[in-house]
Amino acid sequence: MEHEHSGGGYELPNTSDISTPEQASQALNKLWADVGRDPAHPYMNPNHPQNKDFVKRANELNRIKYQDEDPRSPLEQAMAAGLEKQQQDRDERIEQAEQVLDELAEHGYERPDVPDDILPCELEVLQMQLFAARGEWSNVTERLRQSVEQLPGTPAHVRESFFDYQRAPNNDEKLAHATAVLRYVRDAGRARLGLKPRQAKGDQ
Repeated sequence: MEHEHSGGGYELPNTSDISTPEQASQALNKLWADVGRDPAHPYMNPNHPQNKDFVKRANELNRIKYQDEDPRSPLEQAMAAGLEKQQQDRDERIEQAEQVLDELAEHGYERPDVPDDILPCELEVLQMQLFAARGEWSNVTERLRQSVEQLPGTPAHVRESFFDYQRAPNNDEKLAHATAVLRYVRDAGRARLGLKPRQAKGDQ
């Protein structure tokens, strides 16, 4: 198989006479063998003047080898799959949040728009608000307890709000104390990701 130079000291695989996946595979195997034997090979050295030529040529060979398959490297495929999964999860959260907010509006709550970057912790808070609106206090209590216990460094005043919620004599007071805890859960969840609290209408 012929090789060509790209102005440097290493020979590039010649793709002009390669048309089948088998031929491309042979050329790639030789290239990977050369790379394995030479730590300074330009394919592995982004600062080498021939690096871009070798990467381009390897991509061409991969396209021939995987004519009916994904020509991307396993790492590129994994990264793309991860991004796709993130997008799917985001779309699902938005859809769930839309449904929760629609039902909350039926209970007299304002109907804000769902932010495009809504986080799992924020969806969880909306769901707890819906449980409270339905009067499903056992669900609210259990989720609040889990949140208070799981979040590190929960301030004393938040724990006190949770205790006040449990002791509240009526639903209005329960809701007031639960709302204080829920705001902390939402903001703490964002803080763990390095994000500032989201300012919603009605927040102080």
